[in-house]
Amino acid sequence: MKSKSWFAIHSFTGVFGGLMLFILCWSGTFAVVSYELDWLANRDLQVTSHTAPTDWQQLYTAVQSAHPDGAVRWLDAPMYNNFAATVVVDLPHQNSVRVLVNSATGEITGSSSYFTIQRFFRSFHMSFFDVAGVGYWIVYIFSLVFFTSIVSALFFFRKWWRQFFRFKWEKGPKLWSELHRFSGVWSLWFSIIIAVTGIWYLIEASRAEIDGVYAYAGDAEYSLNAIPGPHSDKQLPFLSLNELVSKTAKVRPDIAVSQISLNAEAGIVTIMGRTGNPLIRDRANHLVFDWRTAEILHNQKASELPIYWIISHLADPLHFGDFGSLTVKLVWVFFSLVLCLIVLTGTWLYANKTLRRSTGIKNKLSVFTGIGFTLIILLAACIAGWNEILHYGPLVNEVRQFPEVTIAVFAILSSWTILTVAIIGLWCALLLKPELLLSYRNKIALPVNKAVNSNNR
Repeated sequence: MKSKSWFAIHSFTGVFGGLMLFILCWSGTFAVVSYELDWLANRDLQVTSHTAPTDWQQLYTAVQSAHPDGAVRWLDAPMYNNFAATVVVDLPHQNSVRVLVNSATGEITGSSSYFTIQRFFRSFHMSFFDVAGVGYWIVYIFSLVFFTSIVSALFFFRKWWRQFFRFKWEKGPKLWSELHRFSGVWSLWFSIIIAVTGIWYLIEASRAEIDGVYAYAGDAEYSLNAIPGPHSDKQLPFLSLNELVSKTAKVRPDIAVSQISLNAEAGIVTIMGRTGNPLIRDRANHLVFDWRTAEILHNQKASELPIYWIISHLADPLHFGDFGSLTVKLVWVFFSLVLCLIVLTGTWLYANKTLRRSTGIKNKLSVFTGIGFTLIILLAACIAGWNEILHYGPLVNEVRQFPEVTIAVFAILSSWTILTVAIIGLWCALLLKPELLLSYRNKIALPVNKAVNSNNR
């Protein structure tokens, strides 16, 4: 195809899918550091920095003593030394309560619902709170739109690899064009990672839709390989979690335990953690124990998995940048913001271009369809999000109540929502009423012209 055709494809993906792509990049930016934002917004997560090893049994005992009627589902070690550990417990009146424990002392520092900053941004970014049961599919399919936009840009923008250090400081629309091009070239590697991992999620979802398989090993209902259940006497007491962790260290010294999942009803404990490869997510390496006898029911090594499942465990760390330190996450945040800038400057350029056409917006149908579709999804996501949030609240008189959140959490989420709505409003105005841009440019140009005329007198 000719460059003109590739440019037409690039413009179409921007006009039709631009707003949706911006929302995904914008929410993904905050999803990357949502764990850290929760720490800033919740004092109960903030503990004195320490290097003491996690005493898993101490965490479990502390939470069980505080909530004897609860069922502990899993325990998470803190990602940083000054973070509290998290123990998730189901209570009779509330699901998935997060109990925060100082892993150095075993002291409970506080508790909260499962509705956190991290949960909000992860659920919104991944599936728009699974709106209408198709939210995941919408997000996954738009990764194809994003990938198409990248490929088309490479074909119509000839010799793009020579543009890394070429930036002309222009004025007016040319400046936005330079920013759009320059940012696109420097963020190309990042764009490809995000688009390809998004497409991989689509492949995974399609495969699961066909054969119902979500995991390499686990319950027979959704796994390729069923893990056998324990055959021990149910009258035997559960072993200490520390004993199981010690056995893990002997059998799999390569694992640094980061999470323990519990199933008291089945008598199963799953221990997972990080290994020498930071690009592989934690659950790729795990052991499944009989909680009563410490018999190993399954020992999964990422290095022995088929290539399909290795890629599956690579996707999340690459997509969210959580395979390294906070520095890596901040790099992901920076380039996520660059992607937002690329989409916004592209919209600005399109609005400028339509001002030069006497016929108005050439692809008006694609503009209305793209904006309309996105706004409908976002409105539906508000309802789906409200229902998900209520799901994490306490049950009072058979009615779910809104979960308690700190003022800081409410302030962060509210501020983000208001800013996002403002950006969406500006976006719609630029595409649907590009003459507003002309009016804005005239207002800026007027004082400049007056100053020039004054100097010429």
